[in-house]
Amino acid sequence: MRQARMKRNLAAFSLTQLGILFLLSGPALALVSDNKTQAPLGSAPGALLMWWICSRRKDKPIGGWLLYFYIQLYVGAAVGIVFMFLSLKNYNPATWQSMPLYWLFLISVLPGQLLLAAQVVVASVLLKKRRWEWVGYVQLLFALDLAFGLLAVLIDQWYFHDNVAFDLLTLAYAAIWVLYFWKSVRVRSVFKTKDWKVVPAPPATVPA
Repeated sequence: MRQARMKRNLAAFSLTQLGILFLLSGPALALVSDNKTQAPLGSAPGALLMWWICSRRKDKPIGGWLLYFYIQLYVGAAVGIVFMFLSLKNYNPATWQSMPLYWLFLISVLPGQLLLAAQVVVASVLLKKRRWEWVGYVQLLFALDLAFGLLAVLIDQWYFHDNVAFDLLTLAYAAIWVLYFWKSVRVRSVFKTKDWKVVPAPPATVPA
């Protein structure tokens, strides 16, 4: 279906973010390993570059997985802008054979794009002000991402079947960062208690 191909092309920016998240590092580790002595490390070749960048700042407040979050957010947003410009014609209702499908397309895609822009703005303010309430705003945006992602799954299950897998990956992306900002020791120490201090890591032969 032509409309399904349009939507699949426009959803590519979400996959770009997920590619950064899953290929450059081990995403599950983000939920548990962002403590004061660890930096992200994955098995993909690209993880070496991310490990080097984040490891150099693992002792800094904005380091480790928190630095990783900002890198993937900004890179994903930049790529998303490119895809937006490449897909502007998809927003022209004249290119759609069915207006109901066109509106369902907008409902399933547009909220995620607006939320991505909001995440960039709010995360940037958080980085500048470093106030705890802005962490809550970041969490709220990712929670909304989850909610609209579930709505997109319901719509695509009925009308754009080929895109359900894309929606599930986007849900995984949002869920990982919701949990990260909820559980991270670094996030709480940097933005709430403001007592981030480096604790010497115990001797280890294998990176934790």
